[in-house]
Amino acid sequence: MAITITNSIPNNIKLKEKAIALVGDEISNRPQVKDNGSNAHQSTTTDVKGVYSELVKKLDNVEHKYSTDYIEPEIEYDQTLGLEKIEYEMPTREEAHIRAEQILEPNYNKDKAKVESNLNKAQVQADTRISQIRQETQQKIDTLNDNFKNQLEDIKRNAIDRGVARSSIINSERDNAHQEVESVADTLHSQAEGEIVQLEKGIQEARQQAQQALDTLKQSYDSEVVNQITEILQQAIKDKVNAIKYNNTVNERETKYQISRQNAISKANADELDRQNTIYDLISQYGVDTVNRRKYEEKYQIVKQYLDTLSKYDALKLCQSTSAIKQHLGPSYNALIEYLMNK
Repeated sequence: MAITITNSIPNNIKLKEKAIALVGDEISNRPQVKDNGSNAHQSTTTDVKGVYSELVKKLDNVEHKYSTDYIEPEIEYDQTLGLEKIEYEMPTREEAHIRAEQILEPNYNKDKAKVESNLNKAQVQADTRISQIRQETQQKIDTLNDNFKNQLEDIKRNAIDRGVARSSIINSERDNAHQEVESVADTLHSQAEGEIVQLEKGIQEARQQAQQALDTLKQSYDSEVVNQITEILQQAIKDKVNAIKYNNTVNERETKYQISRQNAISKANADELDRQNTIYDLISQYGVDTVNRRKYEEKYQIVKQYLDTLSKYDALKLCQSTSAIKQHLGPSYNALIEYLMNK
């Protein structure tokens, strides 16, 4: 239970110097633990800001220092470091296979498309040339036939002019002309077919070469996929090892942190018990009145030092408009007001 003072203290009260000094020194040398709000004299001023807020905190700390209550220490440690571990799952060989294909397929498809595109171009060029050859050959034959007709007309006119229109000579000339036309036509067809055969042979060879290139690409791709799978799985093993190492580091750091946190809690609890026992010892040795006078004197000096930075009007207004200073100073409050009035 916290100690309270009910009797008023005169302004000119003289404490025993030795007792006051001893009480102050012994308490000041004790570790201080932050008040967690359970103090019986906790400040009720929650809307004060700036320097005044710091003043109230100092007064709360003094109240805590002299309290006979055990006040649970506030430890500035989080429950945990909050470090996240790496959750790494090794890929299966099937997953590695899929990933390898995803990596290699774009280039493989690009090379494959290039081979097929070149073959298509060669096929189109060959088909175009074959069509041109046939068209040109047909044009030549058509011209040849037209010439043959004109030649027959010339033979007929010459025969009439010579008076041998029905002789075997005319028939022989006609047969010779016809044979000549057929021979030229055969030659044109033969030349055209020979060129077409060469073109078709060339395109067939191009197809074979393209197929060989595609087969080579496929073999190379399949081999690269196998190598890529191996690389992926090897990297996965490294990543797994690194994840384990990292998680072990997280565990070690968390363990050290928890030890540190527990040590801090234990020390803070021990310090608080030590502080509480010291107060009881001082009360037992010097009495409640002496210890309480020292507490109020310490608070008085803290408030006085702060109010001396303000004007007389502002200092008095602050004391009268807030309850925290009066609650903390207790019987010393009147002495403070008198001091301010006489400034």
